[in-house]
Amino acid sequence: MLGVRPGIRRPLRRPRPSDHSGLCRPEAHPTSLLHGAVRIYPIYIAALLAAFVSWGLFKGDWNLNPSQLFGNLFMLQDYYDGKPGILVDTYKDNYPLWSLAYEWWFYLLYPAFRLRPRAGTEIGVISFVSIALYLAFPFGPFLYLGYFAVWWAGVSLAREWRDTGSLSLRGQKISLISIAAPGILFIGATLRAPRPIVINVHPALEIRHFVAGVLLIVLAVAAFRGGWHRKFKAITDPLAAIGSVSYALYVLHVPFVVSSFNRSIPQLLVRVALLVVVCILLERVLQPWLSKRLNPRSTPKIDELSPP
Repeated sequence: MLGVRPGIRRPLRRPRPSDHSGLCRPEAHPTSLLHGAVRIYPIYIAALLAAFVSWGLFKGDWNLNPSQLFGNLFMLQDYYDGKPGILVDTYKDNYPLWSLAYEWWFYLLYPAFRLRPRAGTEIGVISFVSIALYLAFPFGPFLYLGYFAVWWAGVSLAREWRDTGSLSLRGQKISLISIAAPGILFIGATLRAPRPIVINVHPALEIRHFVAGVLLIVLAVAAFRGGWHRKFKAITDPLAAIGSVSYALYVLHVPFVVSSFNRSIPQLLVRVALLVVVCILLERVLQPWLSKRLNPRSTPKIDELSPP
């Protein structure tokens, strides 16, 4: 979900007349990259600060840990204890931040493929080769390329829906193959791995991600073909309010709430309330203000370019 969902937004931003490829022409890379940076980094930095303060308050450790901090600022973090070859762990155990590194590198890669007519096939090959290289020579950045097919599946879903008003397995064939093929590599690695197999540790961990990617595509197609997406509007529409602050909730819930699970119920409720207030201030006040001043020519809506 964390990979497919953000990819969906890219082709749906500001539809324009179709170009020769039949796809809406995205805006220039520098503006698109600036959108991504303005959308991701301010709240991301707030999450790093919250993790530092929470770690100091609950662990008594106020060491800044510069190497880990700079690794996170340069988007090199991942799940250090669960995967081999990772360069740096998420800052102060704010583990949801692992996916932000993938999201950032996908933003950087997107412009190179956005107008290529066979982008889905090319990305599928890149992902497969990158995962094969990672399994042979574990090196964290190989995973960014290896997961690109999962993210691009969101682009593919959005483009088919925009162009045809529906979704189909035929239209998503390349995405399904591109995600399933690396997943098969991880299945093979899991079968060869020493026992016992731990579901949240490499290589079984990655199987979950790629299987989830395939299932999400199939479910999305089934929902559109069966008209389920209309039947669930009564549920999904109220959730839109949460969606507008979902990025901040995602990156801040660990330092604000999870770290206080051993506290009393009143303390936990206070921290949940504080989390909601902070998220609203960040998403509804700070984010639009920064977007307007840092990128005044083209300010995205509050939910555009939202990471997972």
